[in-house]
Amino acid sequence: MLKTKSFGAILGFAAFSLLTGTVSRAGTIITTNLPAGTQIVNVNATTDGCGSFGSGGTGDPQSYWFQPNASAAATTAIILAPVTYKFRIISPSDAATQFPSLTTTQRNQMFSAWTFNTPWVTNYMAFRSTAVTNSSESQIFDGGAVPTGVSYDTTNATTAYNSLIASGYDDNIRLAPPGRSGTTAADFASQNFTFATTTTVLFAVPDNGLFDNQGGVSIVVTPEPGSLSLAAASASLLLLRRRRRC
Repeated sequence: MLKTKSFGAILGFAAFSLLTGTVSRAGTIITTNLPAGTQIVNVNATTDGCGSFGSGGTGDPQSYWFQPNASAAATTAIILAPVTYKFRIISPSDAATQFPSLTTTQRNQMFSAWTFNTPWVTNYMAFRSTAVTNSSESQIFDGGAVPTGVSYDTTNATTAYNSLIASGYDDNIRLAPPGRSGTTAADFASQNFTFATTTTVLFAVPDNGLFDNQGGVSIVVTPEPGSLSLAAASASLLLLRRRRRC
C-alpha cells in the first residue's frame, strides 16, 4: 500500500485541506459503555501509520511493517493482560446495535474502512509498543483482510466493511510470519491471540504516506471469557499465597 506521490500532489492535497477546513483527528480508544474488559480502538488512517516496510525474504515488499508513528503510539495504545483476546472489525452502525449503551459521541469516533485514494480497505496492524523505537521489530499480526479468492468489494467504505463481514474473516488475524505475504485460508486461521505477559499493544494502518488518506478502522478487543476467568483465578491464588507468607 505504499504510495509514491509527486510534490505537486502533496501541495494540492494541502491546499484542498486548507480550503475545505479539513482537520485530522487522531485515533481514539473507547472503554466505557461496553461489556467488562472490552475496548474499541479507532485507528485514524490520516494520522496513525507506520514508518517503513520490508519483504523479510518473502518476495512481497510489504509483508512486514515497522515503526508505528508517534500518533499511533500516543492514541491507539492499550495495555493487555496475559490472557487470550479476540480482535474484530466493527462499524459505527453495527456498534450501535451490538453495544446500545455507546453514546453518539463515541460512535462518531468510529470508522468503517479507510482508503489511500483507492481502493477502500479494512486492513490494520497490531504492534508491541517496543516497535516504536526498535526499527527491526515488525507487527505482531494484522487483521481486517481476506485470503486470495474470497470476495472483497473495495468500491467504498460501506462495501469494504460489508464484504469483510460477509466473508467471515472480520475476527481473523494473520500472524507475522508470514505477515501480509500470507494469502491462503491457513494463514488467516488464528482468530485469537494470547499474550504471555502484560503487553502494551498499539494499532496502525499499513501506510507510510498518510497525507491523502481518508477514514480509518475500528477494532473491538475482547478477552475470551475462559481465559479471563483463569487469569482472575491465578491472580487470586497468587494473592492468597502472598498473604500466607506474611
